[in-house]
Amino acid sequence: MKKRFLSSVLLTILMVTLGFGYSPTSAAASASQPAPLNDDAGAAYVPGQMIVGLAPSISLGSFAARASAVAQAVGAKVLKTDGQSMVLLDIGGHRNPQALALTVKRIKGVRYAEPNYVYTSTAAAANQNAGASAGLMATQASAASPSLLGPNYPNDPYLLLNAGYQYVGADIVWKNTTPSKTVCLLDSGVDYKHKDLAANVIKGYNFVSDNADPMDDFGQGTHLAGIIAAVRNNGEGITGVSTGKVLAVKVLDANGGGTAFDVA
Repeated sequence: MKKRFLSSVLLTILMVTLGFGYSPTSAAASASQPAPLNDDAGAAYVPGQMIVGLAPSISLGSFAARASAVAQAVGAKVLKTDGQSMVLLDIGGHRNPQALALTVKRIKGVRYAEPNYVYTSTAAAANQNAGASAGLMATQASAASPSLLGPNYPNDPYLLLNAGYQYVGADIVWKNTTPSKTVCLLDSGVDYKHKDLAANVIKGYNFVSDNADPMDDFGQGTHLAGIIAAVRNNGEGITGVSTGKVLAVKVLDANGGGTAFDVA
C-alpha cells in the first residue's frame, strides 16, 4: 500500500537516486517540519499529515471539490494536491494517521490513504555534503590522463574517475553524437551553475520549497548529474555517460530527506 501511489509516476522516470529508501531516522525532517514519528513497522512519517488517493470519477464532481469533501468528512484540511489524483491532508498533530486511514478508505471514491512517509538518502552521499560540486572533481594524482588513451577520447582530465563511464561501455561508444533523451533526476537538486554541468542542465521544479529553483544544497544530486551528463571535451572535470541533458527535480532537502508526497 505504501508505494501504490508511486507506481504510475515511477514508470515515467528514467533514473532515480541511487540508495534511496525508507528510513526511520529523524535526520530526514526539514527545518520547517517536526521530527518524524515511526509507524508499527518502523517507517518514519510526518506527524499530522496524510496522503489520500482519489479514483478518477466524473459523477463524484471535480477533483478540488472531492478533495475538500474528504477533508471535511474527517475534520482535516487540504494542504496541497497534485491536481489529478493525490491529496495531502493536515489531520492535526494529535491524531494517528494510520488509524484515521481506516476511516478515510471507506469514503466513496478513495483509492488509498496512508501517512506522509519520510524518505532519506541512504547512499554514501552524507560525505558529499561538503559542497555541491562533490563527485565532479578529484585529485589530479589519482586520475589517469585521457591523452594516454589516444586521440579518440574526450579531453576531460578526470575522465576515468567516472566509474559509470566505463561501466556502461561509454569508452567504446563515446563517438556517438546523437543527443540522448533527457534524464529526469529526482534528488537533492543540481548545481546548475557548475561549469562542468551548466550547459547540460534543465531546471525543473523544487518540490521541497514549492518553487522553480532546484538548486542542490546537499550535494548528491549534483554528484549523480555529473555521472550522467557532465560536459565532455571541455577540459574540465569528468565526462558524463550521456550525450543528453539532465532535468533537475528537487525532492530531497539539505539533510538528504524528503516526503512521499513530494517524491510522488
